[in-house]
Amino acid sequence: MKTFCCYSHEDEEYLKNLHRHLKQLERDGLISLWYDRQLLAGSNLDSQIMQELESSELFLFLVSSNSIASNYCYEVEFETALHRAQSESMILVPIILEPCDWRNTPLARLIALPKDGMPISEWSDSNKAFHDVAEKLRELISKSKDYLKFIKPDSEEVLQSASGTKFKTKKQFNDVDFKNFIDDAADKMESFFWEKIKLLEANAIPARLKKYDDGFECTVANENVSVSASLQVFSSGGMFDNAITYSHDSRRSDNSSH
Repeated sequence: MKTFCCYSHEDEEYLKNLHRHLKQLERDGLISLWYDRQLLAGSNLDSQIMQELESSELFLFLVSSNSIASNYCYEVEFETALHRAQSESMILVPIILEPCDWRNTPLARLIALPKDGMPISEWSDSNKAFHDVAEKLRELISKSKDYLKFIKPDSEEVLQSASGTKFKTKKQFNDVDFKNFIDDAADKMESFFWEKIKLLEANAIPARLKKYDDGFECTVANENVSVSASLQVFSSGGMFDNAITYSHDSRRSDNSSH
């Protein structure tokens, strides 16, 4: 499982210790850990970080007063990961390094490591704390192998006979399957736009995403030519009920395409 590690550079010693304790998980092929020290000279920092974040399935947030205070760690990397976790396209795991105000953030809704969210700095033996983190991650990953699979439009069920021979049969979609697919596709579109907005903001380009009950509106401003572009996406409505519709207008129109 491709794993993105978010941390403050002031906590780099914690990161090194964590990486040592996760080494066996890497050898076992359970995770592939990435963090920004692996960037090559000459890389576009913001672009490369966002690419790695978008392609990762597991997000480890090393939580301390340093990382919470870091605008980039918290407002760019963590908030992007949180949005993806809410749309079930990423697993987000906080690892509490030191006592800080994390219980008054959205992190409080998540199960934190080590055990009971006890900061690693408060364990009498930090190796036991890191070992607890590694064990819990191994258990989580082992149970989550099928958690992040996207729905395929041409879904086929693979059946296996008693002799072990595999064959495929087309799945027949009913109304519930169809509506679930529409909702899932709309959620993933919203997640995609949200991640791109974070990338634009990281490059000082004004952008925003506004949520509605059945969709969202994305607006990007080009200050160089004093214009902005707006796109609205909805999972249903109008003459295209139960479809994904969009409009380039600043408000929803009845002649949206699908």
